[in-house]
Amino acid sequence: MFTARSFLFSSGFCLMSSVAAADEKSTPASILYDSSGDFAGNYLCLGSASGGVRFDSRSNSWEGATFKTDEDRYIFTVEALGSVTRPAFFTGAEESVMQYHVTASNFDQTSPGSCSWNGEQLEKISRQGDFRCNSALVEYSVNISTMRFMATYRQGYIDGQDNNFNTPSVTIGQCSKF
Repeated sequence: MFTARSFLFSSGFCLMSSVAAADEKSTPASILYDSSGDFAGNYLCLGSASGGVRFDSRSNSWEGATFKTDEDRYIFTVEALGSVTRPAFFTGAEESVMQYHVTASNFDQTSPGSCSWNGEQLEKISRQGDFRCNSALVEYSVNISTMRFMATYRQGYIDGQDNNFNTPSVTIGQCSKF
């Protein structure tokens, strides 16, 4: 498990070893983000469990619900665009980071949507293999190393519409590279 404590310990070690291994002309690899491009590829992610809330018209209230996952099938295309140099998060020193372009689509869609985070189209993937992005109204958290994903739909309910046309949900599942 990745905790703040383990991060501080491991990042200090990685920073020292990265800087020591780099020659004067090369930029050290990032201590947080992938610089190799090894995560590029196509991934099929299938939902295995899903839950959220739905409106019960008989009791006129919202309640917890379990949802079917038969339509929760996503394809992520992760394209390595090349390494860029940028300031490191903690130290400000220059570091090398692989930039990725990620698209996400439901398995049945013909055209994938660009997956962005905070308005940025190019994604960074952590050294542990995880990234987070949004496509349409869904937020995805994906870990390529563990081959797990989570899709969060946070729309509905707060719009004041008491019906089941727009219900918040969280779906989890497994991925495979193809």
